[in-house]
Amino acid sequence: MMNEDIYTELRRQALGWTVVLIAAGAWIGLILGDLLIHRLPTEWIAGAVITIAVCGVLYVLRDKHLRLARYLAVTCMWISNALLVFLLPQPFLYLFGVVIVLSSNLIKFSVTAILTVFSSLLLIALAVGQEIAIGALINMWGSLIAGAVVSRGLYQALETINRHHQYAIQQMNLARDHRAQLVGLTKALQEATEDLRYANVQLRYAREVAEEARRLKAQFAANVSHELRTPINLVIGYSEVMVMAPEIYGTPLPPAYRPDIQAIYRNAKHLQDLINDILDISQIEASRLAVAKERTDLRQTLLEAAKMARDLVESKGLQFGLEIPDELPEVWIDRTRIRQVVLNLLANAVRFTDEGTITLHAQQDASKIVVSIKDTGIGITADDLARVFEEFYQAENALSRKQGGTGLGLTLSMHVVQHHGGRLWAESAGIAGQGSTFSFTLPVSSDSKAMINDAVAGVDTGYHPKCVIIYDEDMSIGQLFKRYLNMHEVVISGGQDDLLRLTQTIQPSAIVLDRHRRSPDFEKVLAGCSPDTAIIFCPMPGERRAVLANNVADYLVKPITRQALIKAITALDKAVSKILVVDDERDVTRMLSRMLQTYDRHLVVWQANNAEDGLDIMYREHPDVVFMDIQMPVMDGLTVVQRMNHDPLLRQIPVILASARGAEAATMSGLEGEITVVRPNGFSAVELVNSVEAVINVLMPSTAATIEGS
Repeated sequence: MMNEDIYTELRRQALGWTVVLIAAGAWIGLILGDLLIHRLPTEWIAGAVITIAVCGVLYVLRDKHLRLARYLAVTCMWISNALLVFLLPQPFLYLFGVVIVLSSNLIKFSVTAILTVFSSLLLIALAVGQEIAIGALINMWGSLIAGAVVSRGLYQALETINRHHQYAIQQMNLARDHRAQLVGLTKALQEATEDLRYANVQLRYAREVAEEARRLKAQFAANVSHELRTPINLVIGYSEVMVMAPEIYGTPLPPAYRPDIQAIYRNAKHLQDLINDILDISQIEASRLAVAKERTDLRQTLLEAAKMARDLVESKGLQFGLEIPDELPEVWIDRTRIRQVVLNLLANAVRFTDEGTITLHAQQDASKIVVSIKDTGIGITADDLARVFEEFYQAENALSRKQGGTGLGLTLSMHVVQHHGGRLWAESAGIAGQGSTFSFTLPVSSDSKAMINDAVAGVDTGYHPKCVIIYDEDMSIGQLFKRYLNMHEVVISGGQDDLLRLTQTIQPSAIVLDRHRRSPDFEKVLAGCSPDTAIIFCPMPGERRAVLANNVADYLVKPITRQALIKAITALDKAVSKILVVDDERDVTRMLSRMLQTYDRHLVVWQANNAEDGLDIMYREHPDVVFMDIQMPVMDGLTVVQRMNHDPLLRQIPVILASARGAEAATMSGLEGEITVVRPNGFSAVELVNSVEAVINVLMPSTAATIEGS
């Protein structure tokens, strides 16, 4: 429906023009009458003046009393026309049509129709000529119809215009609202941009702090490495000599001492493995846990852990039960880490058990082995049971506070088990005396039937898609891959003939070797052994390689075993009768002397505890070989080697260097060089895409690049 304001304004305009036209007509009539008749009748003049006055009044009333003015205007027009018809019927009969047309624009159509009826009755009552009356009636009703049609069309057109106008106003208001929203969004975006910029600054600062913390951690690990490994080296070295070559002491070792010495040696080796793990985790820039999986007799591993923990259990007056089957399948695990998991769970059971029994239980089903440690201690409440594997969480009870602990043992154990594809969980009723049970699973996969030892021995041949051969003379490089290459079995090869035999025997999925070994002839030989095997040439990490480049005969990593020391001496391919041992630790030089004398009692071994004394002995005695530590105060081992290389008297003396930092230390900095993958039989499209995606996932941009690009 048309807007009332527009409708009212239209009628106001129509009324204004109507009264103006009538007043103008009356005024023009007076002028024309005066010109034609020269003397108008008084009543004509009075009528014209009254008409002009009424028009003026109606024009004024239309602003505040439009409705009254409209109806007065129509009434006055009709009465005036009716009076004129009475005075001069024939000339003014047709003015009723004009009145009807004007009325149709001023008042409602129904009122105009009633007015037309009264006008028709008036004409009939006057009984004027039939032809004139009929013409006047046709004129009135035709005017009524024409006025209705014109008015309706006008009003519809105005209504359409008004509807479009309202739509335009609505769209304009909507656009204004959108503009306001856009302004708000722009402001919010600016604020978000500022927040993001501020967050980037914070991230950059946090990254700098993290980098500094990482650098300090690496520096701490490097500094403490020597301090940690030196005492464990002494314990392992002396206990190894006592176990392997007790005759070196000249008097037989009392039989009662041998089990104790063997226990010291066994546990020191375990401690050495743990120290290596801690140092490796601190030094290696990897976001995963280091594991060295190997074919392992799980039953023997469980018995070793039980033997280590038995004294702890029995010293508290507890009974220790073992329920381990006589036969368990060999599994592919990190022996040290799984043993540590069992020891953690046993130690945890001992801490929270004052009386009763602790039982180590193992059983096998079709796909897994379940290992459980059950105790009769205080138990775990339901609330604590849900959080017992959280980092640094300890149950809130007096006993737990008294027992202490870091709250990391269970968390680390859970991660180790998960890393092996199993799960660790706890069960307890929360009732003292009924204790709790901690259980974990280890998968029994078909891959365990095709493990490395069999492949090396040539017992099991055929294609092993989960096997990788690491070819390098530095065995520590192979151990590095073995610790951190978790999805594949690792075979270490140190000789070319051994590499070719292994490649032909086990058909591995890949061979990894140093990029400097790449040559067409070598690739052709490897391709002949196994066409489907990928050959990966890459820069190999290792401090040993850098050390050997300084004209050094060999490089050993502490703690040094008796076998490694003897192997390094025999590899010199020369007669050795005089050896100089240089190390800043007196106990280490004495231990190495013991080890060397187990190799040959007639060896002459000189000891020096600093580089200057070592050089003096070299000039004076000219030994057959020098065994020297790298990390020494004042002058380190590499500096001594450089001085020897520039001195004709000392240049020919072979040097064996030793360090507490292994090959992993070189991974603290980036390795330069390219990685090349060669496959004689080529790659399929899917293999190519998957290989590219794997490389991209590993070589993601650093945090700094991400922050700068944001």
